[in-house]
Amino acid sequence: MTVHRYQRYYVKNLYQDFDLKQKLKKQIYLMSLFFLAMAFLGYIASYFIITIFVPKYIDSIPYLLPLFLSAFFECVYLLFVNYLFYYSKTKTLMYITFTISIIHLALSFSLTRYSALYAGYIVALTSFLTCVFVVYYSNRIFPLFNFIQNKNKSQDICH
Repeated sequence: MTVHRYQRYYVKNLYQDFDLKQKLKKQIYLMSLFFLAMAFLGYIASYFIITIFVPKYIDSIPYLLPLFLSAFFECVYLLFVNYLFYYSKTKTLMYITFTISIIHLALSFSLTRYSALYAGYIVALTSFLTCVFVVYYSNRIFPLFNFIQNKNKSQDICH
């Protein structure tokens, strides 16, 4: 318990340092760009590998885009969710993920009967929504980005 208190004190004091905030922002931007590049390159590579080496799976190509988009959004989600776990702010995270899971379930039941491709786009959509809400909530708890308004300053742990 004492180690955990020390870690919070240490991170809280480090966070007040402008350089740390800038380093974290730069790391998030660079990692997000890396994830986007990997998703794009993975999509392009998969497209060419399927068309050249395994043409019998050519019908799977339309499924690649939503799956790689979903993977990108999940990676960005993982960048921000760690702040919530560190500060033990998981109750709202539970509400976010449970609500979006219900949306995912409802869309899957209603749309996948028309096309299996909809399942991929439903995953991409719900991954996007989860990512957006978690980034917003994480920024309220651990503010890094000014373009996301932090109206509830009482939740700000670090200031």
